[in-house]
Amino acid sequence: MNSKAFYYLFRHPYAQLGWWIGAGVSVLHVLFYQFAELIWNQWTPPKPETLTPTIAYGLTGLYTNQTEPDGIEAFVLHGSMWVLVGWGLIKTVYLKNWSVWPAVGLCVLFFFRAGFHPPADGFLFGTGVRYYPAVLVGLSAFVAGVVWLSSHYKPWHAWLWLAALAVPCFIAGGRPSDWDYSFVFAPAYALVSGISIKAIYFQYDLLLSGLAALFFKWHIDLNYFQVLGQASVWIFCVLIFWWAKEVFQAKQLALYLLVVVFIMRLFPYYTDTYAEFQMSPLRLDWWIVVALLAWKKGTDHWSVGLLLAFLLVLHRSFGIFYSIAYVEYIVLTMGSELLGPSGQKTKFLPLVQTYVRRYAINVILLGTGLIVTYLIFGNVLSPGMKIYQSLKIGFMRVAPTSFFWYIIGIIALTGATLFRFKEEVSLQYREAVFLLMALTICNLFYFLGRSHEHNLPNTSGPVFVLLFVWIDLLWRKKCPYDPSVECSIGYP
Repeated sequence: MNSKAFYYLFRHPYAQLGWWIGAGVSVLHVLFYQFAELIWNQWTPPKPETLTPTIAYGLTGLYTNQTEPDGIEAFVLHGSMWVLVGWGLIKTVYLKNWSVWPAVGLCVLFFFRAGFHPPADGFLFGTGVRYYPAVLVGLSAFVAGVVWLSSHYKPWHAWLWLAALAVPCFIAGGRPSDWDYSFVFAPAYALVSGISIKAIYFQYDLLLSGLAALFFKWHIDLNYFQVLGQASVWIFCVLIFWWAKEVFQAKQLALYLLVVVFIMRLFPYYTDTYAEFQMSPLRLDWWIVVALLAWKKGTDHWSVGLLLAFLLVLHRSFGIFYSIAYVEYIVLTMGSELLGPSGQKTKFLPLVQTYVRRYAINVILLGTGLIVTYLIFGNVLSPGMKIYQSLKIGFMRVAPTSFFWYIIGIIALTGATLFRFKEEVSLQYREAVFLLMALTICNLFYFLGRSHEHNLPNTSGPVFVLLFVWIDLLWRKKCPYDPSVECSIGYP
């Protein structure tokens, strides 16, 4: 069969790579749930006599109705994501000539097991049901405007559009959650009351409570604290667009990415992003600052290590995630250098020496950040992380039908496609995307464990950026339709 549709679905090299990444997801899906009970049972429940009545009540599942101890699931799935990325790189280099049909069969199996369930059950209702028609009309006009801009693209158009986006970002559709904000305000009040920092429990880490402490100290109305969350949504959109317009060859893609990120970040769930402060970009999306700084200065520049050390101290939970991502990025880039084109040999020890010289300063800065954290707080890991991990309050196991399984496919597909372009894109581009992949994988720790599906839209920013990176890569290397000629992408 030589129809154009058949070619692009099954014979085109991009399509075949996608099918085989999907096959990898399918195998991981089967293996994970084959051994799921063993993974979930790797947990020792706390002794009832050590718990307060409130905590004991929460552990019964009566309060959340969702408590499902998941054992070491988060760590197994984190490792599985890297296995899938490695599979994509190996398939790209060494297994190029495999038939696509076994992969198609495995993808069909996955679809029947997992289905397709995007986590959008509360989409657009953040501003309240009664405002839904107005929001829908406004978003339709916004999308139409961006489409028009993309066909008349000039850089100043986009920045003007970004300025206009500030208006909806600062419109609150409902009152903030007193319960959620209390996790920021209670430690802040303790700080201004002179209590030792080592004796204070920080649910959302020092950065957010430190900002709230300034409100207490300067006698600013706490009702205005949500403005920081609203501002962070707009600043997040600005930084995403800035990164995209710098990195993407097709500049219009930056506009389309802006549309998607703005909608998903402003209206991700049943309530405003900033009504529950834990969902605001000010807490969840410091990865874009790391990615942008790494693009501007280089992934090995000391400023990147200093930023990560700063986050380790002030924003401990995500500082740990991003620091792990940075170390994993170094390992990933080393591995990609070892998996060179056929016939090209890369010596291991000289490569290690090169990477030690490049990244030693930043690794030292990370270690310094950990030491400073210990001196300030009396521990390295946030007590909030340790308590939730040990008690499993509100934890959920990743569902077989979760959209998470599609997300890990997007990550691996982007990495494998980038590796095919290894010799055709700049070192700066390649390292920036590999770092973004590592940040995306570690950012998903926020979802793993307390695996509520609505946490996927909350952490969707880096996923959408990676998806658009993949589109940009295809844009850079368009293959004409010719069934008789194999399209050369990457290594011949």
